[in-house]
Amino acid sequence: MKVISKINTGKLVKGMSYDVIKLMNSVQRKNGYFVRKFVEVKLNDKTSYTFSVKNFTTDTGEELPEIDWNSDIHKDRLSEYEETRITPETLKVGDYVVYLRNSHVGLVPNKKYKVTNIKVNTHTRWSDMEIQIEGSHRFYKTYSFRKCTIEEVRKMSLGFLFDEGIEAKKVDYSKRKIDQFTEEEKNKILLGLIFAASLDRNRNNLSIIEWATQKTGKTYKLTEKDFDPLLSKNFNEIIDILK
Repeated sequence: MKVISKINTGKLVKGMSYDVIKLMNSVQRKNGYFVRKFVEVKLNDKTSYTFSVKNFTTDTGEELPEIDWNSDIHKDRLSEYEETRITPETLKVGDYVVYLRNSHVGLVPNKKYKVTNIKVNTHTRWSDMEIQIEGSHRFYKTYSFRKCTIEEVRKMSLGFLFDEGIEAKKVDYSKRKIDQFTEEEKNKILLGLIFAASLDRNRNNLSIIEWATQKTGKTYKLTEKDFDPLLSKNFNEIIDILK
């Protein structure tokens, strides 16, 4: 399904066609209230965003149909969520999980970690889970992780079978977080921190590098010298890093 934008915004271009990820445009009630109508459209290969249905027409110029519709992309997304969602029934000690965030000093985003302990906290009306991972004595909330997909588990099993090992990490607080990335990854991270610092209105009198080191890049334990190799590159070399 495709829709045409009726307006110009910071994200939409008037008259441009967009692929629909999800449409919620039927009359629904939940707990006595109407559910907000919306359409989620694909902005680029990596990004989608939710807007009011009033901002679009169909590709033939009509109002959007009053239906609920899910694309194959959305169905795959739901299927993957169910496959990787962590619950007490689906996770056990010895399983591997993938770290989803970038807010913990010793953990690297999108890397696998082995679960060494599980704790379920039961409250009056709900419960939550915490896990320990190899190399750390700390318990982490499971919303910072996902289970490995079936394909990832299959590859790990083959790795064990052929004695190839797996691409899993142990928490290592003796190493700086930034040093646990490849050189290519490290350069992209440092450039991202520079760009973020340069646009940060709270930077005050600190230089861009000082702000990136002390604020936006705090969890990486950076020093200003980490940025020296990038600062010596010319514009074309910087563009090549961002490709």
